[in-house]
Formats: sequence, structure tokens, C-alpha cells
Amino acid sequence: MNPWSEFWQQGHPTTFGEYFKEGYQGPIKDWFAKQFASNPRSEILLELACGNGALIPMCLDLGLSLQYQGIDLAAVAIPDAVQVRLDQAENIQATILGGTSIEALPFNDGSFSMACSVFGIEYSNIEKSIPEMSRVLQKDGVYLGVVHHIDSIVSQMSARAVNEYNMREVRDFLDQLQIIAHQAKVAGDLRVLSRNPKAEKARKKVNQYAEKYLSNTDLSTANASMFEFVTRGLQFFKVLGQGPQVASRFIKRVYEETLATRERHMQMCSVAMPQEGIDRFVEILSDAGFGSAEVSILSDDKSIIGWALCAHKIT
Repeated sequence: MNPWSEFWQQGHPTTFGEYFKEGYQGPIKDWFAKQFASNPRSEILLELACGNGALIPMCLDLGLSLQYQGIDLAAVAIPDAVQVRLDQAENIQATILGGTSIEALPFNDGSFSMACSVFGIEYSNIEKSIPEMSRVLQKDGVYLGVVHHIDSIVSQMSARAVNEYNMREVRDFLDQLQIIAHQAKVAGDLRVLSRNPKAEKARKKVNQYAEKYLSNTDLSTANASMFEFVTRGLQFFKVLGQGPQVASRFIKRVYEETLATRERHMQMCSVAMPQEGIDRFVEILSDAGFGSAEVSILSDDKSIIGWALCAHKIT
């Protein structure tokens, strides 16, 4: 499964997941509000790599009048809470299309007056996706985007997360759980499992990992990635009573989730742009028919958030 499909299917509203539930508020929302204000006409808006419709709540908050179309390569859907707000709104119509590549948009030329992306388009092949975005924009159409910055807090956290994962210990931890699940099957009765030498040895090894990674709760020094992994893995003992097969499926699921989370962090690191990267991005915009792009660095009082770009299609 696409690592982002699993992520979005958990209902996350933004790329940041649980770490920044309101991640698209503050400077990001303020910047988009300013850009939308300079384009007050009714818009037909395309959000590229939209996730679960990142811009929809923002547009609702700002009271915009528009037709919204989101597309993403992953399996995505408008969250129920957002859909309730849409059903009550009169000025926004919104649909999302998953399993759709930005490099080959299924829309006619000039279908949209605005294209937006919040930490999204940079995950695509921009040599192809930017010209394709230009194709579906009307003349005088607008591109608004926030792109990962190599020195942003998100990039720093993602790099830290990738380095924190100890995959050898991840696999060993899950192997110990699998031993316990197998011995539970052999014993046929969880009440006698504590007298099983193999199961007890595995349990003690699991406890060692729990002590290693859960004893430090200081966010500045703890291994947050392994903390999260071990915490999730320990739920195994709650599902063990449902039978060894359920427990084994749980172990497999935890491993898949861990690989997917690590892959997402690796992708965030790989697409984050230094100055030369954003210069190349602007060059491709120009080649695709956009005029001089306005580029700035979005930040709050503490850290960089990302690159912000605004460009108008002139041809």
C-alpha cells in the first residue's frame, strides 16, 4: 500500500499528523488568506496532492466562494467532520479524487482558475507535474504553493525520526511478540503461559525494550519514534486474548505501519528544498508559462515552516 494512503485513511487532516494537528493554521493560513484576498473573484480551485482535503477547512474558515477539486495519488477522502461543515456551507462545492497522478491530470485544458498545493506538489516529478498544472489552468490562472524547506522544523523532525528508528530492534521486538503468540497457540490456555520458558524469555526481552524506550519522556532527549513504536507494539497483550491468529495479524500490521511511517519521513526529507531547489522550481514554472514567481520563506517566531510561492500563468 502507498505509505501515504495508510496515513490519510487514519483520518489525519494534515501532512503533520498527530504532531501538529493544527499545522495548516497560523502563518500558512494567514499567507493563503492574503493570497485569496487578492483574487476575490469566484474560483475553480484545484488542490494538488490534497491529502484529505487540506485546504477545505481553511477555505470554509475564510468564507470563500469556490468550486474545489482535490486530487492525490494516495487513497484519500474528505473527513466526516469536514463533510458536515461542507453540507452546511452554501458557497463551497468540494470533491476529492484519489489514485490520481499529478503528472497526468484527468482534466481538460483551462479547467481551473487556481491551483494550490500545501506540502504536496514537490512529492511529484515537478518536471512533468508543473507543465501539467499549467495545462489545466486558465490564462491568468494562479498557482499558490507551500513547499518543504530543507531547514524547516518539519524537515528537522523528519530527519530526526528517520535516524531514531532502530530497525534491527524493531524486528527483534516483533519477533519476541510472535514467539509469545506461537507459545500461546501451543499452550491453548493463556493462564499457563507464564510457566512457558520460551514465552517468559520473550516477555522479558519485550520488557527490556519497554524499559529502554518508554522510561524517558523528555521530548528533547527521548527517542520519539521508538517510543511510539513500542507503545503501539505493547497493545499486543490486549489482543492476545482474542487468539493467536489475531495476535499474529496485529504484529504484521504494526510492522507495516512502522515501515510506512519511516518511509513518509524519508520522503519528507528527500523532497525538502534548499535555495537551489526552489530556484529550479521557479525556473520550471517559468518554462511552463508562468510569470515571475513571488517567493518567500514562511516562518513563525521560532522556526522556518516552508517556502511560499505565488505565480500567475501568462501564456
